Amino acid sequence: MSFSSFEYGCHAGSQVLDGGKPLSERLKNLHQRHAIVKSGSERSMEIKVPTVREPQVDFINLLNRSRGAWGRSRVVIERAIAKRQAEFRRSANEVIDAWE
Repeated sequence: MSFSSFEYGCHAGSQVLDGGKPLSERLKNLHQRHAIVKSGSERSMEIKVPTVREPQVDFINLLNRSRGAWGRSRVVIERAIAKRQAEFRRSANEVIDAWE
């Protein structure tokens, strides 16, 4: 069985990893980008998470293509909303007549 835990309190983390008070204290004092991991019946161990660099790429082209493919203008959305609202405002007789 595997667990992934993020930002647990030290007590919850020590319970998940079966470490008790010593592990609880160790979790309280972890350095940034360090984590305690445990897999199966293996002992828990401390690891250092590598730094993840943010890519320096221009995302505007992708954003504009996505908006063009999936986005709708405000006017189109407002018309769709008004149409739905008009359908709800119809009387029961109008609905029954339209159904036949």
